[in-house]
Amino acid sequence: QVDTYAMANLASVTGLIYGVQYLEYARKDNAGTRTVAPVARIGGTDYLGSDVNLGNSYAYLHEIKEVSPATAAAWTISEINDMEFGIKVTA
Repeated sequence: QVDTYAMANLASVTGLIYGVQYLEYARKDNAGTRTVAPVARIGGTDYLGSDVNLGNSYAYLHEIKEVSPATAAAWTISEINDMEFGIKVTA
């Protein structure tokens, strides 16, 4: 249960990336517990962020990544431009 999307390229082709903020807007619509995690698909591999418990009302869920989960190094513009972003139901 993973859903990722391509995004528009960054407007700038030069510069430093100090971090990427994952931002989802989600809620659960059934009884019981439901958790999701943000997903960055980089080079065909999915990198999950932290699990978040969903509530009954829509809420923004955010997480900041200062380095790329694929390389553990600073983000690059080309990496972000080639990345897909989405969400995974984890429980």
